[in-house]
Amino acid sequence: MTQNIALASGDDERDDGSTPPCTFDDFYRDAQPKLARIARQMFGDMGEDLVAQAMIKAFLRWPKIQSMHPGARFNYVKKIMVREGIRHDNRERNFRIRLPQFLSSQSTAPVESQVLDKIAAAKALKLTDLLPTRQRIVLVMLLEGHSFEETAQFMNVTQSTVRSHLHQARKNLQSVIDKEGAEDA
Repeated sequence: MTQNIALASGDDERDDGSTPPCTFDDFYRDAQPKLARIARQMFGDMGEDLVAQAMIKAFLRWPKIQSMHPGARFNYVKKIMVREGIRHDNRERNFRIRLPQFLSSQSTAPVESQVLDKIAAAKALKLTDLLPTRQRIVLVMLLEGHSFEETAQFMNVTQSTVRSHLHQARKNLQSVIDKEGAEDA
């Protein structure tokens, strides 16, 4: 059940059935708090980021959105926000599944249990936060299935630079893992 929410006080329909123009600033001021509340309920801490991403896309598409009925504007941007959240969740899940396998490229032995795999994935995901930005970008893009060529084009660098960042990322992660192993012993 969807509920149309009238936003911006001057957004009532005209006598001829058309919708008066609404500036993006007016829409943002009215819709942002409502979208933020919905996003926090649906996606937790990342809700604010999703609202920001949705508002950026809405701004870029504003000529199309502006001609919509006021409630439809809100619902359209809410749909953008929800889809961004779903994409983020899918990427994160995909990343968690592939990261342990990717980091241990020398070993093809199956993991002893799913529990150990989930623990390793969670630790590996936290470890990537320690990497420099470019190394993290390379690692994430390759884990998402992008080729070296696509990653290089995205970053505006050569493929050999991408390979170098990947090598350094693996090296940095391995040194952190070795340090943790030494501390546990």
